[in-house]
Amino acid sequence: MGTPLVYYLSFYFSLIALPLFLYLRQNPNQELLSKLARFLEKPGAIFLLALPLAIIEGFLRPKWHGFQNLYNDWANFFLYIFYFIYGYLIADARFGQAIDKHLKVSVIMAITSMSLLFGLWANDILPNRATQ
Repeated sequence: MGTPLVYYLSFYFSLIALPLFLYLRQNPNQELLSKLARFLEKPGAIFLLALPLAIIEGFLRPKWHGFQNLYNDWANFFLYIFYFIYGYLIADARFGQAIDKHLKVSVIMAITSMSLLFGLWANDILPNRATQ
């Protein structure tokens, strides 16, 4: 049995993001991370992290609309690299505090948006992502 492709992708994303992670780990840049974490603690600011993901979906997904296309798919590539970088940031306790401050609003938004999404899906209003 072969090695799952997700391990290769994680390795490649690690190589791509390593310079950014090393830059952010340096002591002078710790203040940059602290400022970002303090900014994200402001009401609603943490939801700005979804903006790059929405832009990727809006501009790149129409061109690469297949689901889980692992080659020639820049939409998934950029989404996954952003997820990877966000995971690095969330591992920092300062960002965890910002997430905790928005927990109630996030849960309400998640329940509302998923209910709407499932309602649209159940009524066959959503387009199928995997078709051309």
